[in-house]
Amino acid sequence: MAQYDFTMTSGTGLQLLTNIASMQEALRTNHAGASRPSYVDANQLWVDTTTATLLLLKLWDGTQDHVLWKYNPSTGEGFAPGALIREVVGVTGSHSHHAMAATAEFEMLGGGGAGGGATTPTANDAAAGTGGNGGEFVRWRRPLGGVLTSTLAVGAAGAPATGAAGGAGGNTSVTHDGVTVTAKGGEGGLVGFNSVIHQGRAGPATSTSGQVDTEFRTGTLPGGPGWNFGKTIQSAAGAFSGAGGGEGGGQGRSTVTASADATAGRSAVGPGCGGGGAVIVSTATTRAGGVPTAGRIIIREYA
Repeated sequence: MAQYDFTMTSGTGLQLLTNIASMQEALRTNHAGASRPSYVDANQLWVDTTTATLLLLKLWDGTQDHVLWKYNPSTGEGFAPGALIREVVGVTGSHSHHAMAATAEFEMLGGGGAGGGATTPTANDAAAGTGGNGGEFVRWRRPLGGVLTSTLAVGAAGAPATGAAGGAGGNTSVTHDGVTVTAKGGEGGLVGFNSVIHQGRAGPATSTSGQVDTEFRTGTLPGGPGWNFGKTIQSAAGAFSGAGGGEGGGQGRSTVTASADATAGRSAVGPGCGGGGAVIVSTATTRAGGVPTAGRIIIREYA
């Protein structure tokens, strides 16, 4: 690897051959060196060798350098700046980023809340729990700045309870270089009893810790509040339990029978989703809310 300013000094034939050999070496190695050659003109390429395991092909535009390609001669890997290097799913604890990664994007889901249980109502009455909330969804894009380790914590699913409110999901978080961003767990569903009409719990407050694209998941969005109502229909009891929040939240249950009947809440099937609420008619015994799912972290690393 060499740099040469193309100066042709006068002198002997041997001197001329030396100058030509220096020019050839500079051309063959793309003017490689630890700093930009002093003789580069606008639109000229050169290779920055400051870091032996990260060679940078640069274009000088007359004002500044632009990186066109990154190459690791030790591994043979090469990427254009900003290109996706890899996607990592299912990692917890300490995570080592790819050696050539300049930026990481973290997609976080808090753990889902358990569905609300239902207590034994009086005869010809009904009880229905609300669905648990889906966990908060957060997308955080972070320049790594050469710090290639992050710490990940995935929120656990909330615990269902028989004849009681569902447990809240755990928070999911990422810490990089002293900065922590959190996706909150979903709240558990409310317990149902004697025809009480419940509204689903509100989603958690949006964090202000600097992340972007924070949202609650309702309907087809990736979490959000569950919902439900329970009521008596004339002399017969009927009840409708709440669905869990999130794509894949436990669905609600319904019944319109006057006889003693009870059903536990349905389980969630997607990551970070809430469990469905339980439902009871007449004097059937208590039931538990649906089982939610744990949160998740997806990491995308870019050159």
